[in-house]
Amino acid sequence: MSTSQSFNEDEMSNSSFKVIAYDEVVRKMNEEIKRVSATLNVPPTIMRIILDRYNWNILKLLETFPFDSPTERDSFLRKAGVMIPSDRSISDELDANVDCGICYDSDGTTGLQCGHKFCRSCWRKYLTFKINECGEETIPCAAPNCDIFVLDSIVRSLISDPNVLQKYNGLISNKYVMWSKTLYWCKSPDCQFVIEIDYGTHVTCRCGSEFCCECYEDAHAPISCKHLKKWKEHDSCNQIYLSNFTKQCPKCQIDIEKNGGCPHMVCTTCKHSFCWNCLKPWYNHNPHDCNKTKSLESQQKRTRNERLRTCWHHYSKNKNALEDESQCLNIPWQMVNIDRRFELRRVSATILRCRRLLMYSYALIYYLEESNAVCIAESSLDGLEEKVDKLSSKLKEYEQSKTETTTSLFSVTENSNKEDMEMDVTEKMSEENLIESIVNDSSHCDEESKKLSKVFENGHDKSIWTYCE
Repeated sequence: MSTSQSFNEDEMSNSSFKVIAYDEVVRKMNEEIKRVSATLNVPPTIMRIILDRYNWNILKLLETFPFDSPTERDSFLRKAGVMIPSDRSISDELDANVDCGICYDSDGTTGLQCGHKFCRSCWRKYLTFKINECGEETIPCAAPNCDIFVLDSIVRSLISDPNVLQKYNGLISNKYVMWSKTLYWCKSPDCQFVIEIDYGTHVTCRCGSEFCCECYEDAHAPISCKHLKKWKEHDSCNQIYLSNFTKQCPKCQIDIEKNGGCPHMVCTTCKHSFCWNCLKPWYNHNPHDCNKTKSLESQQKRTRNERLRTCWHHYSKNKNALEDESQCLNIPWQMVNIDRRFELRRVSATILRCRRLLMYSYALIYYLEESNAVCIAESSLDGLEEKVDKLSSKLKEYEQSKTETTTSLFSVTENSNKEDMEMDVTEKMSEENLIESIVNDSSHCDEESKKLSKVFENGHDKSIWTYCE
C-alpha cells in the first residue's frame, strides 16, 4: 500500500466522491437500461443501443420518444438503427437457400432483422474485427450501407472467444462511463476503479492516484484547469526572454526580436513600419508621447516579469521537491515501531499534499491582480513552504539515522559491552524526540495547508480574486 493510499482511506469515506469497482459500474448500467426499457416498453438489448446513440442522455430520449403512436415508435427505432427482433433475427436455424454475402458459401447463412444474411464464420470474423481492431461497441450490419446495428445478445451468441467478449463488454461500459456526468475512470493505466462524484472535481482513487476529473491532470487545486494549461505552456527562461526582448507586429501579430538599434522597426513579413517602444505607426510618431509610454510600460513589464520569475522559482522548487520526496522515503520499516509507522506515513502524505498545494498556488498567484489579499496569501505560502522544507529535512534525517542503525546491526561483534548498550538507550530517546518533533511539525503544516486551501477557495467563490488574464 502506498503512502498516499494509506493516508487517504479515512478521508474517502467522508468526501464528495466514492470509489467503486468495475462490477458496480456494470450493475449501475444494467439497472439504468432496465429502468428505461420498462418505461419505453423496449427490450433491454435494444435499449442499450438507443441509449448509446443518445449518448446516455435519458432526459433527451424521453423528450423525443413517441409513446402514443406504434407507427411513429417503429419509425423512431428504425432511425436509431434498431428493429424489434422477429423471426428474421439470427437464430440457430441456417438458411441453405441464400449464399453468404461475404464469402458466397452456400452451406447456410443467417441474418439480422434487416434481412442481410451471412454465414456464421463471416459474422464471427466481422464482429471480432470490429471489436478488436476498430474498438466499436455499437456495430452495424456487415452489409454495405446498412444502418441496422447488431444487438448485444446476438454478438454474444456469435462470439465464443472469452477475450473478445471481455473487450466488447469493456467497450460498452467505457462508453457508459464516458457519457456519465458523475462517473470517471481512474487515470492510472492499470487501475480498474471508477470514481463516482457528488460535487467537486479533485478526487483520490484507492490506488493512491489523485487527479482532476475535468482535465485528468494530477490534482491541482487551487488553480483552474484553464490557467494550469496556460502555466504549463510557460518555459521560465524563454518566457522571460520573450517578455523582455520580443513583441508582436501591431499589424500581422508575428513575433519580432529586437537586438539593438533605434526604435524604428519594419516588419519583414508585412512591411509595417512602427515604433518599438509605443507600437504606434511610424509615419505619425510623436517621440514625446512615446517616452511617456515607454516609461510606464517598462515599469509594468518589470513588475510582471518579476512576478513570473518569483512564481516560477517557487513552483519549480516545490515540483522538484515533490518528485524527490515521492521517491526517497526508504525508511527500513521493520526497524520502526508499528504505531510510529502509521504516523510517519501520514507525515509523508502531508508533505506531498503540501508540496502540491504550494506548486499550484504559486502558479495561480501569477494570474491574479495585485491586491492586499493576494499579498497576504503569498506571504502565507512563503511561511508554509519554509515549514514544509524543515519538516522534509527532519524526515530525511530520521530516514538516514534508521538506515545507519540498520547497517550497524550487521557489524555488531561479540565485543559489544555495557557502554554500547547505554549508547543504544540514548539513541532511542533521541530518536523518539525526533519522531515527536516530526509529528508535531506535520500537524502544524497540515493545519496551515487546510487554512490556505480555504483562503484560495473563498477567493474564487466570493470573487475576492481579480484575474489579470
